Amino acid sequence: MRKRIAMIAKIGGRRSDGKTSFRSLSKYINSFRHGINPETGEVTSGAVAVRTNCLSEDTAWIEMWGTSVRSKRTKDPVMHLILSWSEGECPTDDQAFDAGKFALAAIGLEGHEYLSAVHRDTDNAHLHIMVNKVHPDTHRVPKMSYSKFTLDKAMRQIEIDQGWKHDNGPFSVKELDGKKSIDWTYTSAANRLKARVGTRAELPEKARQFEVHSGNESLASYAKGQPKDDARALMESAKASWHALHMILATHGLELRPVNDRNNAFYVASVSDPAQAPIKASDIGLGGGKLIKQLGPYEPLETRYFDREGLESQKYSRHRPLRDPTKRAENREKRAKERAELRGKYEGFVVEWKAMKAPAKAALAHTQKLRREALTDLLRAEREGIRRSGLDGNHRRALLSVAAFTAAAKRDELKVKFKAENARLRKEKHPSYREWVADCAEAGDPTAIAQLRGFSYAEKRKGKHPQEPDATDLQRPYFTTTSDSDLDPARPVGLSERVTWTVDRSTGAVNYSVNDRLAFLDEGQRITFNQDSRNDADSIEMGLMLAKEKFGAVAVHGGQEFRERVLATAVERRLDVRFADPELEQQRKDAIKADIDQKRQRFIEDQQQVDVIRAQHEAKKAPRQAAMTRDEAQQALSAPAPVRPVRDYVEMDAVEADVAQHRSRLDRTHRELLGKRPDPDKAGGFIGRHMAKGKAMQWDNDFGKNVERPSEARRDHLNSHHPDAIKFRDDAWSQALKTHDSSVSAWTKKCDYARQTLMNTHVDSEPAAPNQDDQRAARQTEAQRLQQRQEEQERERERQNSLNRDSPDLDM
Repeated sequence: MRKRIAMIAKIGGRRSDGKTSFRSLSKYINSFRHGINPETGEVTSGAVAVRTNCLSEDTAWIEMWGTSVRSKRTKDPVMHLILSWSEGECPTDDQAFDAGKFALAAIGLEGHEYLSAVHRDTDNAHLHIMVNKVHPDTHRVPKMSYSKFTLDKAMRQIEIDQGWKHDNGPFSVKELDGKKSIDWTYTSAANRLKARVGTRAELPEKARQFEVHSGNESLASYAKGQPKDDARALMESAKASWHALHMILATHGLELRPVNDRNNAFYVASVSDPAQAPIKASDIGLGGGKLIKQLGPYEPLETRYFDREGLESQKYSRHRPLRDPTKRAENREKRAKERAELRGKYEGFVVEWKAMKAPAKAALAHTQKLRREALTDLLRAEREGIRRSGLDGNHRRALLSVAAFTAAAKRDELKVKFKAENARLRKEKHPSYREWVADCAEAGDPTAIAQLRGFSYAEKRKGKHPQEPDATDLQRPYFTTTSDSDLDPARPVGLSERVTWTVDRSTGAVNYSVNDRLAFLDEGQRITFNQDSRNDADSIEMGLMLAKEKFGAVAVHGGQEFRERVLATAVERRLDVRFADPELEQQRKDAIKADIDQKRQRFIEDQQQVDVIRAQHEAKKAPRQAAMTRDEAQQALSAPAPVRPVRDYVEMDAVEADVAQHRSRLDRTHRELLGKRPDPDKAGGFIGRHMAKGKAMQWDNDFGKNVERPSEARRDHLNSHHPDAIKFRDDAWSQALKTHDSSVSAWTKKCDYARQTLMNTHVDSEPAAPNQDDQRAARQTEAQRLQQRQEEQERERERQNSLNRDSPDLDM
């Protein structure tokens, strides 16, 4: 949207209940605000600057009300004017009040009672003026014909007098021979309408502004469509009546209502969206004179036996995209609901953003105060160090002078930094709706992606299908659907760890990359491949997986080489896809069958060869234990027996392992639901960081609720006397005993084999029969030693069994 670069003045409308009040308006414009002092640049908080010609600010509304009751003919004496300056222009209070007095005089309200206040709580400084249209002396209301044009001309004059930028409204500033003058922007109404061709000139001003700013359909555009055609057809038929007209409008969610008690003029309003400004009935061919002449006196809608919900076939929604085709009405209604919810989320985001502005400002001020105090302490310490240095007076004075100069420079540098930080904070704005939608789309929100597509469609020329490929895309191969339904890009998904994606912030299309290389583009009804990815099997595989989820049957478009590559990839990787082309689908089935038969035959042949090799190997294989060296045998005999486990520790380890697994599952579920923890350091701007901190705190609270506390509850349960917990600990202890018995058995076998190895090694190392008596003595000694070791092993086993029998079972 184009930024406004000039002053504007507008007359405020009535409240939503159609009434006005001096008291409520006075309370609003005189309320406390936060803003920026234009002379000092300070962020101020407190009362606004107020000026009045009444006795006091507090009694101004009472005085105006007292004056207004003296005029019996005036039904609405309250007038609310707003003078707004463009962004970046900061008038002083005196300039703003002078502009207000000039505007009042221009429209004939000079000398009338007024209360004005300068507000600086938005990006545009603006002046609110509450003025009593009843003169305090004459008690009359002046004629104010063409007041909007008069105000616009007054704004141009104020721009000249106070030196503000100029823009063109009904009046514009023109310069001739170095002199500025004010004249009509267009010389005739025809020229003005000609300049508005193609800009919805046929719509009311509010409807046109709504469509320009939101990209959605206004009530005026909606009513001028099918509702207008149906009403015209009814009025041209013999069945025309007030009741039939009410029924026709009700089928479209509209209602015809009289403007006044005389029932001679009407307007059309939306039943489902009362906040939407109604339109004149004459705009859709239902002028009051025409209706009364054809149908007779007005007859209201009889609601006693009227079922509006059952009668409505469609209804107006301000969130319906402006250019959606009528043949997709059902899909349009669904998207309107989703976009209404999305808009509600954005409004909630804006409220949160604005709520965080004051804390962010306070936090920045506190941080700056701490930095200023830290610098003061540092400079004080430097001065104290110089004074205590023991130098003579001249040296100390010189060093103190240098320190003072350095301190002044550092303070000035810090002041400049603070000024820049304050300026950045003042300039921070919450993202526009489109920017916020683009951020949500990048995070993978499917509704936001659809909204981006809606923005993109609305920007394309009328008559060009949103899915129509550009000329540069005609040569690119792509997958598409066989249906003619309008599809948005699928919600971005991680098809595998090799796949990443990004969302185009302008069109909502999703770019997928495989192995960090751009692979294909999901444009809604098409998945388009680029020059490099069309020959890459990984990219084709991922594209087929996405197309299968979106389209069901996949239509392959491209050259013969691309089609063959797609077919080969689907067959080789056994992808569960179905092609829309019968010939290509049959080729896929035949290729898969041939591949299965070939692999089955190859498996049979390989299995036969394996059986032969296994038989030969089994025949040669001798069931013997691996040989053990003397050192390994001695090391095995010196190894201690396995230590018997302690039940308390076993149960404790089992509980902690189970809790860790349970916590891991809860953590994964929590992150899938709420995403990663917001990182305040990665957020942009002061307010953005404060919002991120708040979201991080909320994320931590939810983490404690969904992960930490359930994990602790799980631990307490497993350590309790609940039957399930007791069984869990008993099973863990039984498993530990089985593991211990297995390790003891393996240790015993290893020791026996080690003894046998040592005995064989001893026999093999003896000389050939040196002496039979010596041999006999050595064998007896070795036998005694082995017998002694066996007895020690038996005693150790008996001791272990005794411990197992005597040890009590302790429950946690």
